[in-house]
Amino acid sequence: MRTLLALSTISIAQFCPAVASANPGPCTQELAQIERMMSTTRPTAQQTVDSQLHRQPTPQSIANAATKARADVGALLVRAKMLDEEGNASDCMNIVSRIKSALGQ
Repeated sequence: MRTLLALSTISIAQFCPAVASANPGPCTQELAQIERMMSTTRPTAQQTVDSQLHRQPTPQSIANAATKARADVGALLVRAKMLDEEGNASDCMNIVSRIKSALGQ
């Protein structure tokens, strides 16, 4: 029974390429560009109040800020991909702009 089900699934995917492949969304190319940029660029965060009060950052606070910035950009990227799949171009491009800003672009 499982073999029959597996063969049926393969046959359907083989003869219906539109079902087997995903359609690109309105900002798919922008998201691919961002993923390439993320492999070479580290995201940055906004300056904190502590840094404005002339306090020296510690190695731990710098590491924490970098980790948070990467997590924030990662979460934005996931959200942008969801909006892209839904076809929501304007909200997706708004998030793309925020990500590029965090990457210094």
